[in-house]
Amino acid sequence: MLRLLLRTGPPLGCLLLMFLLLLGSIVLSCSDLVLHLETFQEIWDGHRLFTHVLCATENHQLLFSLFLFPLLFWRMEERLGTFYFLQLSSLCTLCSAILYLLISFLLPRPAAPASGYVATQLSILVAKHKAVTWRLGKKMAFMLPYGILLITQLLFPESSLLFHACGIISGLATRAGLLRSLELPVSRRQALESIHLCNCLTSFNLVRFIPAQEESSLSYDVNSTAQERLPYYTDESVLSNDLPIGGATMHNSNVTNLIEIPVWLGDPVSLEEEMLEAGILASLREHEEQAKLKQELILNKSSVSALRLQQLERMGFPTGPAVVALAATGKVETAVSLLVEGEIGGDITVANERPSSGGLLNTVDTGYLNT
Repeated sequence: MLRLLLRTGPPLGCLLLMFLLLLGSIVLSCSDLVLHLETFQEIWDGHRLFTHVLCATENHQLLFSLFLFPLLFWRMEERLGTFYFLQLSSLCTLCSAILYLLISFLLPRPAAPASGYVATQLSILVAKHKAVTWRLGKKMAFMLPYGILLITQLLFPESSLLFHACGIISGLATRAGLLRSLELPVSRRQALESIHLCNCLTSFNLVRFIPAQEESSLSYDVNSTAQERLPYYTDESVLSNDLPIGGATMHNSNVTNLIEIPVWLGDPVSLEEEMLEAGILASLREHEEQAKLKQELILNKSSVSALRLQQLERMGFPTGPAVVALAATGKVETAVSLLVEGEIGGDITVANERPSSGGLLNTVDTGYLNT
């Protein structure tokens, strides 16, 4: 991992947050940043909703927060993109602080002052726990925030348990989509990423600016169990052809993007639409293959004996079924048995030997041969 980090560099969002945490702990005073009901005396104290993360009650707690960045959040930013990761961090910080103040107001006793970035980290891990499944299993990734909460309380007993619990609750609310209206629209994030400065940072190897891809938009866990059971369509022979539907041609360039895309990255609506399109293409392809198998077989009159055919025609049998029966048996007696017993089925077109002026065989009659 160290070799990979030296070659590519850390993500810009995580590096910026780490720098702010270090700078705040060195330059700023915690008494001016700590989050508590008693500290909200004026409207200007509203900055504490965000700046409380810049101070920590203990230096070891600050080091613990900094250690979590390369361990978990660098990889998460690579999956989500720099702008989206910073947006998610700001949203979780604000929601955790507001929820902490509301609960503190309802408690009979004043809660302990809140500070540090651990609550925001817990909130992000709860909201996007699937982004770390590359290292851990699904169950371990789900339990990871709660394990970090337990370790934090054991190592730093003076830290606010209520504040960290509010971080987990805000993460659950974010994952459920309750805070979706507070997010920056995807089109706005893409417009910010297209500016010249971001394009320059993208090609900068020392510090990486990671643009958010289309799949990096917020994926809420609504019906997540059903989504995980959705199979991915990987039949390249079907996906490589355009199938006509009512005179129009469906192009399947978007369907091929479904192959080996993690479910947690896909938007639920677009994922369902693409899976439906893939299913329609598969059904049409199967129908086309079955139609080819059931295509009518053309049988020439010259393939049977003309004398035997005349004998059957004199007996009153139609030309088409008579040709089919003779082609199947080769004998007049057996052909008569088939015709009498009604064993003729399956579409077979009987045609003359010489082609017509249009280049096609002149159809005489049709017969059926039951198999």
